[in-house]
Order: sequence, then C-alpha cells, then structure tokens
Amino acid sequence: MIGLPKIPSKKDVFVVKRAQEKESGHPFVAKLKFEDRNLRFEMCLTAEEADIYQNAQSTYEKIKESHPDPAEVKHWKEQKFISLHEHFGEKIRRYSSMAQYDPALRQSAVETCQLQIQFAPVAKNSFKNDPYTDELPEHMGLQLFDPMDGRRR
Repeated sequence: MIGLPKIPSKKDVFVVKRAQEKESGHPFVAKLKFEDRNLRFEMCLTAEEADIYQNAQSTYEKIKESHPDPAEVKHWKEQKFISLHEHFGEKIRRYSSMAQYDPALRQSAVETCQLQIQFAPVAKNSFKNDPYTDELPEHMGLQLFDPMDGRRR
C-alpha cells in the first residue's frame, strides 16, 4: 500500500464578531474557543457568559473525576455549550417580553437572537453529542429573528 498523506477535511470556521466594548457596554472577559474535526469556532464572552460556561466546566470536571457512567460524563461535557445556548434563549424571552415597555430592549432582543444564531453550530454539535438529548430543542433566535432580512419576526 502506498503511503499517501492524509488530506484533512475542510472545517467550517466561525468567528463571532461582537460590538466593541464601548458600544455595547458589556466588557468581554474571556474567549470561547471550540474545535473538533469539522468545526472551529471563536467568540468573546461577557462576564455573565463566562461565568455560566465556567460553572458548567467545573461541574463537568467534578463529574469526570467521580462518576463511573460514561454517558453522564459525556452529558456534562456537552452542557458547557448547551448552557450558553439556553442562556441566550432565556435572555431572548426576557427581552422580548419586556420590549413593549422599553424600546431599547427590542434591540437587545435582536442582538441576542443574532448571537444565538451565530452560536448555533456549536450548540447543534453539543445537542447531537449529548446522550440524553433525543432531538434538537426550539431555537428562540430563529423563531423571533429572520437572519436573511435582519428583521424581528
């Protein structure tokens, strides 16, 4: 057999560009980097998002050391990313429900929808790898925001 070099598969690359710190009022304190065979993803995180990720990471580390069930360990490994997806969905619901009283929250809802849509490749990967997830959940960002024309649905 001829030893041919392996040709790496082409990865999808997503780098989320967020508003500058001065414009958004949310300082970015960490950078989330995710990479597997098919995907490379980078996104800056606010303090709140970094805290959510870190809490899930800490839980995963504890479970990994103490739990004998590989399915449970894999579930908590994927929760690091699923928790961010759920956080974005909760923010969208909160901003959307209050937008009728405060027009500035309408823009916050749209921005969070866009962020959740950009994060979708990582979330989709994690939901598919989670042994306790049978199907992909609802996607609030896509339900409320049309990425093709940039308008709220």
